[in-house]
Amino acid sequence: MKKFPNQSDYLILLADDNESFSQTLIHFIRSKFKNSEILYTRNGKEATEIAVNRIPDLIILDINMPVLSGFQIAHLIKKDFPFIPVIIITDYEEIEYQIEAKRVMADAFILKKNISTELPPVMSALLSMQVIK
Repeated sequence: MKKFPNQSDYLILLADDNESFSQTLIHFIRSKFKNSEILYTRNGKEATEIAVNRIPDLIILDINMPVLSGFQIAHLIKKDFPFIPVIIITDYEEIEYQIEAKRVMADAFILKKNISTELPPVMSALLSMQVIK
């Protein structure tokens, strides 16, 4: 049984090919979810393999990555593991990207420029629903 955010460890998968941004985001997530383990990859195929093998509590995906896009990964993961929350992060503000995120069953869509204010409460809400795996 999982506990609520900030009271236990969570396994979080981050997939984004921008390593500089990702390292900053990892540091930010660790500051908010102190004891969580964060798995990181820059490659969409690796993200899918990690998700299937490790079954993370939460997945954060950029849209554009090598091999598979964040949308493709979300679709594959949600098909077999609908209980894993998926957050799409991007710089793309166009409504078409939000629509595609909904189509692939992503649980949230966050613009990278809003990460610092929107990501922590969204993660907390999604993780608090992960009571039992």
